Amino acid sequence: MSILTVLNSDTYTKLLNDKTCFYYQSPRYVYDFLKNELKTGKIS
Repeated sequence: MSILTVLNSDTYTKLLNDKTCFYYQSPRYVYDFLKNELKTGKIS
């Protein structure tokens, strides 16, 4: 996985959004979210 994959993901967009407060989640939770997005092609 490259940094471009992360930066272009919906998970990263969600992480930057202040309204979601996603940045308060643990790094493991965010990583699992990203892995799921890459596996399924969407955020669930």
